[in-house]
Amino acid sequence: MQVKKMCPICGTKFRPMGRQRYDKPACAAKAYRRRQKTTTPALMPCKQCAKPFPPVRSNQSYCGRKCAKAADNSRQQAVKRSEEAAREILRQREAGELMEADFKAAAANLGITRDATSIGRRPTPAEKMIQQALYDAEATRRAQIPRREPCGFDPLAEFAYDPHFLRREQAIEEHLRTKDWEGQGPSIGAMQALGSSDDEKGT
Repeated sequence: MQVKKMCPICGTKFRPMGRQRYDKPACAAKAYRRRQKTTTPALMPCKQCAKPFPPVRSNQSYCGRKCAKAADNSRQQAVKRSEEAAREILRQREAGELMEADFKAAAANLGITRDATSIGRRPTPAEKMIQQALYDAEATRRAQIPRREPCGFDPLAEFAYDPHFLRREQAIEEHLRTKDWEGQGPSIGAMQALGSSDDEKGT
């Protein structure tokens, strides 16, 4: 048997369907309006005319349709001016009037970088071309950086300039040259050289 639930708005007991909280849509709408009143400020300034107004919803930015339309026209005009400035930069670059550093500075003045999200809105076609040009220039610069060729691991590389190691190597070569192959024993001079090199390294 399903347990009855009490509506928090009108107090009526009902059998809920799933996660139902209110017994009828009117109570749900009344609860929504109550939540909106608690989250919506009493007065907030309009982003276009800066006059305070009582907002109907929490994300309302303009006091009326007139200010909303004026703000939209201002955004469109700003995008149009940015597009014209971007096309002028591209024209000067193609004509050779702008060097690479000046081109990057002019793009930065418009807020355009290699990052696609740097503008804060959907870029215009000319702005996309500038972004692609900046990306290609950076890729070319990185490709011109000389890279170190990988080399094999040499376990004796750290001893290449060690004087004790060099003297020991020379003693071993002397031992191999002066070895008594018939008696299978090194010469006395080579043995003395080996001993002296070990003593010097220990000191």
